[in-house]
Amino acid sequence: MDEARKRSREKARAHLVATVECLMRQREMSLDDLSRRVEVDRRGIERLLRGEAEADLDLIYRLAGALGAEPAELFEGIAWVPPDGDRAGYLVEEAERDGG
Repeated sequence: MDEARKRSREKARAHLVATVECLMRQREMSLDDLSRRVEVDRRGIERLLRGEAEADLDLIYRLAGALGAEPAELFEGIAWVPPDGDRAGYLVEEAERDGG
């Protein structure tokens, strides 16, 4: 994976994490609350929020359900740009979030 694509992927992950953290704040949900509702141990959630682990489809749906959101809401502002010449990668919009 080239550096530009790697950076765009890291930016997309950070955006997803920021969205999850924002929803947690809005719902006054602690890490322990989220962990219990998602049925993943606290360390697993911490690793995800630090960018050390990736969320698979199952976890995305569980996170969304635990946060009272639609799965698509977790990805708002993130798009994939398919290969076109030398460019491909995630496009991440910078957005203001309520509560953080």
